[in-house]
Amino acid sequence: MEYRRVQTSGKASYILCLPKNWIEENRIKKGDLVSVKYVDGDLVISKVQKGKKEKEKPVHKIVVDNIPDELLTVLIQGAYIDGLDNLEIVTMKKEMDPSIKRLVINTLQDLIGFEVTSDSKNSIVVENISEPSEFNIKKVVDQLFRLSYEMKIVLLEALIAQDPKIVENIETMKRMVNRLNLLSQRLINGGIRNKDMARKIGIEGNIYALHLGNIIRLLNWNTATMLKMAQQVEIINSFKIPDKLLELYKKLPMDREIPHFKESEPSYKRSLEFDITFFQFVEELLRTMEEIRKKVAEETLEPKLRLHLENFNSMLQSLYENTLKYVKEIICVEHFELTKQ
Repeated sequence: MEYRRVQTSGKASYILCLPKNWIEENRIKKGDLVSVKYVDGDLVISKVQKGKKEKEKPVHKIVVDNIPDELLTVLIQGAYIDGLDNLEIVTMKKEMDPSIKRLVINTLQDLIGFEVTSDSKNSIVVENISEPSEFNIKKVVDQLFRLSYEMKIVLLEALIAQDPKIVENIETMKRMVNRLNLLSQRLINGGIRNKDMARKIGIEGNIYALHLGNIIRLLNWNTATMLKMAQQVEIINSFKIPDKLLELYKKLPMDREIPHFKESEPSYKRSLEFDITFFQFVEELLRTMEEIRKKVAEETLEPKLRLHLENFNSMLQSLYENTLKYVKEIICVEHFELTKQ
């Protein structure tokens, strides 16, 4: 058995060197395709046998010239969500502007399954190297929910501990959420178009897929809101918050593990009992929020502190209300046969 140390490239890519003996024995050259599969939590890399390589899929070309940066990012992400497997991002000039190339590479780092296979002066070629069967849509959505829940806890911890790095911490988690969000949209679109893919990734009908889409939009909205809340916390932490208020915030959950949550492998089937219990748990949080908002209104506070606390509390209450909507959608997805048509 050999051991290899994982290296990093940029901020979001990981590199593992393949054994030279294996490369030589399989006569693998630079640019050759290998298959990468997940098997019971392990990563299996295999040589692609001749005759087994799939027929090449058409390449979608994106010309970057005169496209605003934000629109270019949207175009690349849109191609990914739409299910395209091969992209060529090119410039009609002799050489791509370095800032544009950095933007493209940075955007690609958020696209799970996509790898750069060619990088020249005027073009970047990207291919999808993943298989739909590697993903379970329920697990992806579950990971989104876990991250969203943990972000709420990070915000509350920062408020109580006066953490000055809250925006940086939330930004890091937001990027993780964004990657899963893009992947889930790609999987849902593919599952709606292709019944075989739907079966592989766990989509049980188009109505089911629509409910999953609603869930993803709710979680994505929560993530965007929490970034705004982090900015509010940074300002709030420059003031002295009365101990009575801090004690009320401590009544909100601080455990990063979701209460009552038990994930069942490999189907990721949630029990109706859990979803009802969690729904009641969130309702109790909303009652606590009402108590906190009432206390803020009664306290003698500096006007600026009051303003930002009220903004923070309003957004936190919206997060909990959105979480109730999320649980309702999950109940439809997991426990109503009507969605599985």
